[in-house]
Amino acid sequence: MIKDIKQYILNKNEICLDLETTGLNPWLNKILLISLGNESQQFCIDVRNTNKNDIIELLILLKNKLIIGHNTKFDYKFLYYNY
Repeated sequence: MIKDIKQYILNKNEICLDLETTGLNPWLNKILLISLGNESQQFCIDVRNTNKNDIIELLILLKNKLIIGHNTKFDYKFLYYNY
């Protein structure tokens, strides 16, 4: 599945990103799910069952993309401290 998500990201200029976490504190709480996609396709990744290096590779692919999110400041802090 990660391979499919990587291919999807490569072909898009903008990606929606959202996280589900165990709480509100990025230093104490963890990420549960990462949702990536757009209006026609969504991928939900359970990070508890996914290799950390695969998640990092996905995040690197987002480097030059327009990321659309809600409360992105919150998500960024969690991604920064967890990955």
